[in-house]
Amino acid sequence: MGESPGCDGDRYDGFGGKKEVVLANGADHVFLAECSQFVHSVLEITEGRGVDAVFDGVGKDTFSYSLDVIRKGGKIVLYGSSSGQPEHIDHAALREKSIVMATPTLSAYITDHATLEAYAADTFDALRSGIFGELAITRYPLSKANQAQADLEARKTTGSVILIP
Repeated sequence: MGESPGCDGDRYDGFGGKKEVVLANGADHVFLAECSQFVHSVLEITEGRGVDAVFDGVGKDTFSYSLDVIRKGGKIVLYGSSSGQPEHIDHAALREKSIVMATPTLSAYITDHATLEAYAADTFDALRSGIFGELAITRYPLSKANQAQADLEARKTTGSVILIP
């Protein structure tokens, strides 16, 4: 969601109320990556410096934007690939800006069942304590799995999507 002309989230009806959710959870600015002014807006807000870190869960469709908005010495965390893996990662561009890139996988942190149980216990304790705030959960009956998939692809959902048998 951009603050530059043509990217006003209040007039963009495809965001489905997600802007408010993101702002309520502490973000200062919210952007639509598809907006042609996205990179310009980020650089304008940061006075040309770029951002300290990018957490990219989309991958192929957004990775080049991550490179455009990261500051020298910044960190890119590529943690998902909902649009596919980036086709080409230009290591020379990473070196030129001294960008640190991480591509974490859960299996690197959870190597055995005891560790899984410990992390799960910590996560559920944090959930019960309210540390995650109010969670958005979209529920579909199992018979509507095709609709759930279509809504996910169209970015109509917010938070976790759960199929109920």
